[in-house]
Amino acid sequence: MRGQVSGKMRAPRRWLFGPVPDLLFGCGLAYAAVFAVQCIAGPQLRELVPLAVLPIAALIVSTPHYGATLLRVYDDAQERNAHALFALWGTLALCALFWFGLRSVEVGSLVITLYLTWSPWHYTAQNYGVALMLLKRRGAEPTPLAVRLLRASFVISFALAFFSLHGQGSPPYTPDGISGYQFSVVTLGIPASVRDPAIAIGSVAWLLASAGAIGLLARRAPLRTLAPTFCLIASQSLWFVLPVIARNWRLLPGLEPLGLEHAQYSFLWIALAHAAQYIWITASYAESTARASGLGTFYLRSLAVGSVAWTAPALLFAPGVLGKLPFDAGLGVLVAALVNLHHFMLDGVIWKLRDRRVSDVLVRSAPAKDAAPLVAPALTPARAMVSAFGALSLGVSLFSVFEQSVGVTKGFDRGDVVRVERAERNLRMVGRASPELQLKIGLLRLRAGEIDAANRAFDASLALHPTAAAWVAKGYAAAEKDLFSDALLAYDSALALDPHHVEALFHSGYALSKLGRTADAIARLERAAARDPANAKVANLLAALRPAR
Repeated sequence: MRGQVSGKMRAPRRWLFGPVPDLLFGCGLAYAAVFAVQCIAGPQLRELVPLAVLPIAALIVSTPHYGATLLRVYDDAQERNAHALFALWGTLALCALFWFGLRSVEVGSLVITLYLTWSPWHYTAQNYGVALMLLKRRGAEPTPLAVRLLRASFVISFALAFFSLHGQGSPPYTPDGISGYQFSVVTLGIPASVRDPAIAIGSVAWLLASAGAIGLLARRAPLRTLAPTFCLIASQSLWFVLPVIARNWRLLPGLEPLGLEHAQYSFLWIALAHAAQYIWITASYAESTARASGLGTFYLRSLAVGSVAWTAPALLFAPGVLGKLPFDAGLGVLVAALVNLHHFMLDGVIWKLRDRRVSDVLVRSAPAKDAAPLVAPALTPARAMVSAFGALSLGVSLFSVFEQSVGVTKGFDRGDVVRVERAERNLRMVGRASPELQLKIGLLRLRAGEIDAANRAFDASLALHPTAAAWVAKGYAAAEKDLFSDALLAYDSALALDPHHVEALFHSGYALSKLGRTADAIARLERAAARDPANAKVANLLAALRPAR
């Protein structure tokens, strides 16, 4: 070996931190355990760890994995200079794209589509890089053909995810579980006649490439050397290959991680597994290059810096500051797209095993012979300012997640309108103004018979961002007072935003019947029935009105 530590030659360690953490977090066995639990006891897992709780886990695990990349690139002059094209100009280009996306539904939708398309490639490339790194680190000498087949296995699995995403009207989930009704996913709309054969052929090709790589590798090294890489091949199959095949042909729908009903919940666990893997490898790199004074410090700095990346754009472009789009109407998902695309871009250039600085640390467990001494960066006024803002951003993130999970979700489930209203004020204060929250408050007030208070909340929701759901709710409130002409106007406003909104069609049909316009009521209800044939209340009202035709 060419690197030295404390004046002595050092051989590469087979593990980064040890067999247990490396296999659990680096090679995906922790997610494999979650996958198994979902298959065996999915409802019980969702009850124990509900969807509303996963954002807290994402803050703890995912946020620092973004911060780790930012620290790696921007915290050292050598890295900034080496990657200036992407660290400066690429960043400015993405910020400009974000700015235009806030002002154009078409641009914003394309940004989000790029994010969703690139995301599985980013996950795939990381898995492949870790698999190759562990092969080399553990002394395996794969043949060029084995390496090509191993790479093909991962690339084909991404291709399957690509065809799945772009072969349907919209994806069944977003990677970070963030929704925004201002934008849509602009898929390629690959027809089933092309998509299905492509996924079938790709599945066979993946199986052949994986089997070929495993067979060739097994000829050159013992199983204990190859086990981590084999785990990563299996992990990739659980993340993308099996879900794509199962969901495309509706196979094994009873297994939750392979079905469509809980696809978002399942993918959030995959996102956590990916982030944990990233922290595992970046923490090892930081420790080896003495860029962190302990793993705890590295984690906290990464968490703080990652919080800045997520919090600053949301605060800066919140309604009433520099923006008009509420967080849950589209600002949130655009921030997610910006943060992730920036992460994908930087990650693609800083983690290359052919880069000697990276290879010497991750493969040979030692800094390069000719590398400059690496020491933890000194605390400068600029770093102190960033640290302070990072701590503030982390506080905002924790506060937001807590209020959303406890104040909104649990408060609404309990019918505690006072708690939900307090959560709405608190979230608005930190840039999370939400028409959805105002709508929830109005619905709770309406259930309590407080129609005027409910109308004020619905108006506040519409003032933030008009939605069909809020107009329908205003119609409910008017109908409660038997003001069916006002109710019809509200339902028509909802249909102007979404002509296929079943609830608006149904309730407008009911209002029209109360106003004596039976023919118009039947026409509305027939549109609703065409959209949702299994809707019992639509069918019942139609049956009641048709005899009077």
